Amino acid sequence: MTIVASATAGNFTHTLDVTILGQDIAGNYTTVSYSYNIHRNTSASGAAFGGPRNFSVGLEGGLDTQSRSFDFRAYADLVVVSGSVNVAHNADGSKSISASFNGPNPTFTSGFPIASGAGTLVLPTIPRGPKVAVGAAWQQSVAYCEVAGVWRNCIVYAEVAGAWRQAV
Repeated sequence: MTIVASATAGNFTHTLDVTILGQDIAGNYTTVSYSYNIHRNTSASGAAFGGPRNFSVGLEGGLDTQSRSFDFRAYADLVVVSGSVNVAHNADGSKSISASFNGPNPTFTSGFPIASGAGTLVLPTIPRGPKVAVGAAWQQSVAYCEVAGVWRNCIVYAEVAGAWRQAV
């Protein structure tokens, strides 16, 4: 879990957590989950309840808005928006995502001012290797590799009994 953004407003801290669930190498994407959380920083004297109110998470151009009632009289933490999304990577396997949250601050004394935050998270690069192709007719020990946009004959190696050997 990575806190991408946070904001403290009155007696409450708002955070946006993003967690990497997995990566698909063939599909060149990462699946991430997100969670917009509100934590009450003080005792019950600062507790609030009400709703429903709209809370939003923006992730890679998409917006997830959920209407939520809340009650901090009995607990100190509340998840107001959560979900998951697949994030496509660049052709070279790299990707950084922008994320933001926006929602009312639950408090009696100051109404419902907006709490918001934004941040960026760099995702682990998905390895991108060279493309390999075989000629139209199968030929023993002939393979072609794309190198800098040009297809060339390649020498094929395979691991045999713990040692790398040229394929025959």
